Amino acid sequence: MKFFISIFFILLFGCQSPTPVYKNDGKYYEDDGPHKEITVDLDSVENAIPIDEPLNKNANKPYKALDNEYTPLTQIQPFYEEGYASWYGKKYHGRKTSIGEVYDMYKMSGAHPTLPLPSYVKVKNLVNNKEVIVRLNDRGPFLRGRIIDLSYVAAHKLEIIDKGSEKVSVELIDPNNNQKTSSSNGKFIQAGAFKLFNNANLMKDKISNLLSSEGYLLKIVNEAGLYRVLIGPLTDDEKLNELMEQINKEYKITVIVKEHE
Repeated sequence: MKFFISIFFILLFGCQSPTPVYKNDGKYYEDDGPHKEITVDLDSVENAIPIDEPLNKNANKPYKALDNEYTPLTQIQPFYEEGYASWYGKKYHGRKTSIGEVYDMYKMSGAHPTLPLPSYVKVKNLVNNKEVIVRLNDRGPFLRGRIIDLSYVAAHKLEIIDKGSEKVSVELIDPNNNQKTSSSNGKFIQAGAFKLFNNANLMKDKISNLLSSEGYLLKIVNEAGLYRVLIGPLTDDEKLNELMEQINKEYKITVIVKEHE
């Protein structure tokens, strides 16, 4: 049947350049991985285009997975983290995602445990500096040290297929201004390191009141299994010391300086 369908399209549209066929066994987990033959031109798949979408009510409720509890964000806000990305392929291809859509491993999509669904993020490979924009439509990953699962094509574009995972940064995109919601260069003050994202987010909210008129960026970075609350970037050492004293006095916490790139 597929043969006759192919002949039909050739007769209808005429002869065209053949679509590249990728063959790659990859390094993956359990029984997942790529299809043996891929007839999609992976390099021609474009980034997801951020648009303002209503959030899915069911997918953004608190939930439990692998004995861990998660409380998703319910609004688009400044968010930045670093950690390891993995990818998922044929095992889940065609299955429904957390928001009820069908997962397509050849579209620019991803899964995150706590970011709003659906939403858009910029993912940067911190080893080769390649970047993609994906639309989050699923929950996961739930393995320690992983912060995002990428579709097969997104992982291909970041060149992490063979390794299976790689250290990346994840930035939440506000589609209303189409600008990056954070920056990662410069000196930052670390105002706490937490095992749970929710605790880090609570500290970030508290400090945001103190810094409301200062214009500094607040972000949460996942490093070495801890969610770190960072403030900056600061280039003036005098202002940096002043801010550290202010935070210490207000919240009775010890802060440190991180050279964060």
